[in-house]
Amino acid sequence: MKKIIIGFFLLFVSINVFAHGPSPQKVEKSIKINASPDKVWAIIKDFGNFQKWQPLVTDSKVEKKVRIP
Repeated sequence: MKKIIIGFFLLFVSINVFAHGPSPQKVEKSIKINASPDKVWAIIKDFGNFQKWQPLVTDSKVEKKVRIP
């Protein structure tokens, strides 16, 4: 009987371990741009036109998300 109770306990604990999902991951990368901040912002301020200044992107669309309280 003791082995059955321990077995149920271990089963319950192992199921709860997977209930929380994956751990959050974070990636950071930085580069140095050899240009003035004004020149850089003039190019990237309209992020909806990302494909104009990023040659690997063929199309982009900015969607406004609405938060529901």
